Amino acid sequence: MARRNAHPGKKEDTASRRLQAMELRKAGKNYRAIGKELGISEAQAHRDVATVVKSITKLSTETALEHQALELERLEMAMAAIAPQVQKGYLQAIDRWLRLCESRRKLLGIDAPAKQEINSNTAISLSKHNYSNMDAEELSRLYMTKLQNASEN
Repeated sequence: MARRNAHPGKKEDTASRRLQAMELRKAGKNYRAIGKELGISEAQAHRDVATVVKSITKLSTETALEHQALELERLEMAMAAIAPQVQKGYLQAIDRWLRLCESRRKLLGIDAPAKQEINSNTAISLSKHNYSNMDAEELSRLYMTKLQNASEN
């Protein structure tokens, strides 16, 4: 048998009261004043505001995670598109790959911020390597090693 709600409209009343409490808090009222105005205790006014803040925080976090997932999908799509050129050793593609990797690491919070200085006169030679048997990750590591070595000189 279906259970009937003993207090029809109570959820709506509670939600409305919580929103009113939040509006009063945003207007600068303290919890005692909110409680008095809404006919509830100071503690209940605090719980109502805290519940609304928690809901907003949860929604914001979920939205941020959705945006992060979408951005990761876009980065992975771009990486998949240039992977063949990277594996063939095309330097422009490798450079783009590294930038995409950097964006991905930043988005995921993997790398700590680091200050790097690159001299525009630095030349990097990768011509001594056979790229045909290397995957994109190996190429990225090789390129980064060469870049670091060149910036140290």
